[in-house]
Amino acid sequence: MTSRPIDAANVKAMLVEVDEGDFRPVADLFARLAQRGVDVRLLHAELPSRPFRAAFDRHRRLR
Repeated sequence: MTSRPIDAANVKAMLVEVDEGDFRPVADLFARLAQRGVDVRLLHAELPSRPFRAAFDRHRRLR
């Protein structure tokens, strides 16, 4: 399996397009990838924002 890192200095609750015209929190995308068997690892320099943490915590698979 190919590894494709995503890195950032800080982690925010940004929206990404997961389907055409459907924008969701990036944590939803991470959960979707994990459900497909992708090993998701998040490295960050600062504490994640509160909105990101709230979105992240809604996905058991990401814990």
